Amino acid sequence: MQAMNIFVDATQQRTFKRRAVAAFHKDKEYMEAIFVRRGVGEFHVVKFIKLKLLKQGPEIVDSDDVEYQALKNEAKNLGLEFGTVHTHLYNDSAPSEWDHKESVGEALVGVCSVWTDEKTQKTHSRIDFWQPQLPCKLNVVPSK
Repeated sequence: MQAMNIFVDATQQRTFKRRAVAAFHKDKEYMEAIFVRRGVGEFHVVKFIKLKLLKQGPEIVDSDDVEYQALKNEAKNLGLEFGTVHTHLYNDSAPSEWDHKESVGEALVGVCSVWTDEKTQKTHSRIDFWQPQLPCKLNVVPSK
C-alpha cells in the first residue's frame, strides 16, 4: 500500500510549529484544527486554525466542543474536510491509541512531536499526518 501524499503550505506549517514549540517550553501540549481538501491519493491542508484550549498539560490537550463542532460544520459548508493536529512532547509523531479514538470522524490527524536533544539542548519538531483508524470491538466467545 502506498502512502498518501500530504501537501502543506510551508509558511503555515512553520507558524504552527512555532506555536507548538512555545507550548512545549511551557510543558504543555498544543492543538489546532485543520481544513483539508482531499484529492486522489492526496490531502491538501488548506488552513491551520487556532482553537480555544480548555485544558493543557504535559499529556493532555482539550478544546471547546462547541467551537470544534462549529469548525467541523464550517469546513463542510466550504466543501472541505476537517481534522486536527496536536503535539506530543517527545520524539514520536505516531498517533497513540487515545489519538485514534479521539479522531474518529476526522479526515486527517496530525501529530507534531517536539523534543529537546539532550546533548545539544536544541529543540526539534516534526509533523506527520495520519488517516484515523476506526476502532474495532473485540468479542470473545466461549470455547467449545
